[in-house]
Amino acid sequence: MSHRDADFLAVRRLIVLGSLSFASVGIAVVLPGALLPLWIDRLAIELSQAGLLLAVQPLGHLAAVLLCPYLLGESTVARTLAVAGAMLASGLAAIGWLTAWQAALAAMALSGASIGMLEVATNTVLLTRTPQPNRVLNFTHLFFGVASVCTPPAAALALRVGFPWEWLWMWAAVPIAVTALCWLFTAPGIGAQPQSSSRAARGQLGERGWGPTLALAAAMAAYVGAEIGFGSWYTEYATSVYGVSLVAAGYGLAGYWGGLTVGRLLLALWAPGHSSVAFVAGLAVSAAALSGLALGAPGMGAFIFTTVGLGLALAGIFPGILALSTGWYPRDIARVTSALLAGAGLGQMAFPWIMAVLAQHVGLARAMWIYPLLCCLVAMAVAIGQAMHNKPVERPAPR
Repeated sequence: MSHRDADFLAVRRLIVLGSLSFASVGIAVVLPGALLPLWIDRLAIELSQAGLLLAVQPLGHLAAVLLCPYLLGESTVARTLAVAGAMLASGLAAIGWLTAWQAALAAMALSGASIGMLEVATNTVLLTRTPQPNRVLNFTHLFFGVASVCTPPAAALALRVGFPWEWLWMWAAVPIAVTALCWLFTAPGIGAQPQSSSRAARGQLGERGWGPTLALAAAMAAYVGAEIGFGSWYTEYATSVYGVSLVAAGYGLAGYWGGLTVGRLLLALWAPGHSSVAFVAGLAVSAAALSGLALGAPGMGAFIFTTVGLGLALAGIFPGILALSTGWYPRDIARVTSALLAGAGLGQMAFPWIMAVLAQHVGLARAMWIYPLLCCLVAMAVAIGQAMHNKPVERPAPR
């Protein structure tokens, strides 16, 4: 087998493994919420305690993404991925058998930390070891959406036919455990792709400080706040503003997430191989325009149509920002990826709370206009990051 054929097969293998990783993350993120009513009854807890159960997962995620760069090395990436998958599978499997609220909190925190490790390491591998990272990330992140869409109905169907609660969590852990084994035995020794000397010379994070990276992290926070937030308030907005049934609003919500999933598939085929500020900013501006059109839609039909388009526009922003960082800092991808995912986690925690406060004071219909604003902030943040990155480095004059 020639070196070219071997490289081709290695890239395809990494794409499959990356898709499994993001599908595992989708299962782990969606399943607790899908089974929350049954979980509340099983643990005999109040709604405030249930909310804390859901909150510790992103907290564990945030802690892990901040620590992960110190764990990753060229010889430890595959091991980190395997350990993260094993921890995630163990945490989910344990949840099905736990009857104490404190133990459930610990299991959810463990799952969040495992998700953070899995995301940072997988994104780092795909960014460093594939020739067209923008397309690869769009394709592999597509499977997070697929798992998120398929997990709730699959769990509901299993429970409807009498599948035991405990074994439902065990079965959810099985594909995650398989993913961990695949990373351990199928891709030993994977690490950072060697960079050319010229690219490495201009790719050190220390040369320009954290300014451009923090700008991209802010873009990530605004993006996640818009994507997750719009989806979270979709049904409440549709039922209160247009007076439709919850079922009809649910179909519209499925269209929104479906648009995002299809968008990533299309971008995996036709997006530029390497991301650019113009690409990310263009998607963000399109998302701002479409979200504004949706909020001004005269009826539910127009609202659904424009929100499907909104999902399509949002699809490429998250992978696009990650891929953009690769061209800026090819030698510090693990640290930069961790910073971007930390920004995403902070956005996921902060903006739902800000939205709730706004809705309380000005009403839901007006408060929803925060989402076009957040999309505009994404475009502004990546443009500011580009300007800071392009600014000439001031070097001390020789004595």
